[in-house]
Amino acid sequence: MNPLLRLLIEQSSRWRTARIHDLVEETYPTLANGKSFPLLETLEIHGVDFDVTVDLHLFNAAPRLHSLVINKLPSRQELESFTPRSQITSLEVSGSDSVSIFEALEGFSNLESVICAKVDHSLLPDNEEIRHQTLPHVHTVEIELGDFEAEQRSHTHNFLKLLIDNITLPSLTTLTIANMSSLPELKMFKGAWPHQSFSDLFQRSGPGCSLLALHLDDISLPDKDLVALLGLSPYLTELRVKELRRVEYNFTGYPFQFQDVISPLFLTSLHAYDHGSSPLVPSWRAWISPQTVIFSTTKYFGKWSCRDGFQRKSMHRLLG
Repeated sequence: MNPLLRLLIEQSSRWRTARIHDLVEETYPTLANGKSFPLLETLEIHGVDFDVTVDLHLFNAAPRLHSLVINKLPSRQELESFTPRSQITSLEVSGSDSVSIFEALEGFSNLESVICAKVDHSLLPDNEEIRHQTLPHVHTVEIELGDFEAEQRSHTHNFLKLLIDNITLPSLTTLTIANMSSLPELKMFKGAWPHQSFSDLFQRSGPGCSLLALHLDDISLPDKDLVALLGLSPYLTELRVKELRRVEYNFTGYPFQFQDVISPLFLTSLHAYDHGSSPLVPSWRAWISPQTVIFSTTKYFGKWSCRDGFQRKSMHRLLG
């Protein structure tokens, strides 16, 4: 073992944050020699190969561990041997298949924040294979979607819909859904927006599921569905909508079309209450003046950021 690495591991009792590449026992044998991590709060594991099992149990003696960042979830058996899993309140997963994600949501029982990045749609289980879960403490959910298979399955096999259909989130306040727009169009998410699934989620989750912050980045979301989603969020204080710069991509040949999100219908809906007309949804009056509104598009205007009392004045300039 590298002498410097050995020295670092000898100081493991002082670690508060650990970032480790390829966490396997053969690579870090001294971690298995009864090491404890009394101060460790955040564990980040990167660079794990597809066919390698992550040895999370090496960090079982970490009584203060509460945040886990990992690019490949371990097997169900390995996860069950990871004793701090009930302590984990923040979980960030990158590049794992959807089956492992559902198993992790079940295994980490006290989660408050969940981030799923680079979600793979190629191994989606059938709906009947998934056990519905209630995540009582989760207040923040962030999902980054892509499509890494040549078959381009995301337009018919949609992880977002599968997830929303099979969880209940009674404490949800912050929701972020993003497309991996930094990738070529071949690898971007091209699934339809599951509007009915979101409506059902809010209904079964109860009054505690009330968004304060909503972020939608480069997602094909029809304007009418965005209006409906905002109607389910009467206490919204932060809204960010980023529309894809479609001129930079070529979607010819794909069984999919990106919808206009920031459209005249959407902007007029936002503007309706300020002009004294009836809101399009009953709760419009409650959320029409959020503390922060950020829109980004190229079709109607470059970028619009509104804070506190400035949004109505900006709407007048935009809509007349």
